[in-house]
Amino acid sequence: MYEGQPLAEYVEEQHKQGVMENVYNKDKVVTEQLLPAKYGDPLNSPLEIEIPSGGNKNIEIVLED
Repeated sequence: MYEGQPLAEYVEEQHKQGVMENVYNKDKVVTEQLLPAKYGDPLNSPLEIEIPSGGNKNIEIVLED
């Protein structure tokens, strides 16, 4: 694996080569934070969702910085 190579790309390359188990150094894998930081900790996130008693299958969650 090349330093700075995204993990998904590395795993895909390994699978193409027939390697089904991957051992990697997490310090050399690039990660990308997709959530704004304030939502990263579930215990301190300001996000709240109320589900009605009948349920709801169409929930839209909008995350803002």
